[in-house]
Amino acid sequence: MRQIILIYILIITSSLFCGCDQTIEYIEELNETPVINFVVNDGSEAIFEDSIKTEGKGIDNLYEISMRVIDVNENIVNVFYRTIRGSGRIFQNGEEILSGNFEIVDDILEFSYLPENNGIHEIVITAQDSFGKKQEVVVLLTAFANLRPVAQIRPINTGIRDRHEYNLDASDSFDRDGKYGGKIVEYEFLVNNRVYRLLSDNMNYIFPRTGVYTIQLRVKDNNGEWSSVTESTLEIQQ
Repeated sequence: MRQIILIYILIITSSLFCGCDQTIEYIEELNETPVINFVVNDGSEAIFEDSIKTEGKGIDNLYEISMRVIDVNENIVNVFYRTIRGSGRIFQNGEEILSGNFEIVDDILEFSYLPENNGIHEIVITAQDSFGKKQEVVVLLTAFANLRPVAQIRPINTGIRDRHEYNLDASDSFDRDGKYGGKIVEYEFLVNNRVYRLLSDNMNYIFPRTGVYTIQLRVKDNNGEWSSVTESTLEIQQ
């Protein structure tokens, strides 16, 4: 009789364990993979690419990245990154992340990146749930040094106060990395052996006499770098 009872106990215990395994397998089958995508697009692209200027960038001028991390089962256990190419520092909430793990607030992941070298930076972001299912997206940033501005000048005869009065127009000058925050902050004109440094992109000048004059110009960008000198030859006639 005792042997029969022990057999029943073994059968019941085995059934419980089998039922538990089947339940876990069933839940795992229902489990969906986390979804991670960039806020700047519709989520159809798993790679985000952009460029960032390194020179003149400080801790307050980091590259900001934002993405959504959604899991319908609400069982994400980890969102982390790994650097494939390049060297840089990652910040979240003003503090540098050294563990490789991110914090998420209301399904939004926001962090900042500060490249430490020029070239391509590749960062892989992974969202993983409790069943090991995961999705990855890639951030590709091309870091480059400051590009020198380009000076351009056009003498335009105005003749307002004198028939030899010209407007020296440098408004066509430009900073080659203007789309990344670069801009021209100073204009240096050399006219008739005299230097004029201005914040304005043009100046009026009355040439004292007839003759051939060479006008030179260079411009400085907000990184403190000067352009090459460009010049224009102007003949003043009676």
